[in-house]
Amino acid sequence: MEDYKLIPVKGFDSDGEPELKIFSDGHIEIMFNFMPPLNGKPEAKDSTYWDSFEQALSTHLGVEVSRDDRELFVIAKPKKSTADKLKLYLESYWE
Repeated sequence: MEDYKLIPVKGFDSDGEPELKIFSDGHIEIMFNFMPPLNGKPEAKDSTYWDSFEQALSTHLGVEVSRDDRELFVIAKPKKSTADKLKLYLESYWE
């Protein structure tokens, strides 16, 4: 039995959208398929920016975001609005 709720994300990476998972204990995981995102390009650009993407997420969301590995980010103590804010941020990232 799954102990999380899956929140779909559309519009961040056409080559493989990230998944947001909200776990029963409250923490959130963001699993990217590609980091840095390819988004229809043969290779990623600005890879040094993406090397610290957890800091950009943390600044935008106002909560600590840690990177568990290259594609997995964890928010151990999200605010009530964090999941919605994160989904909106990722879906409108390229606009």
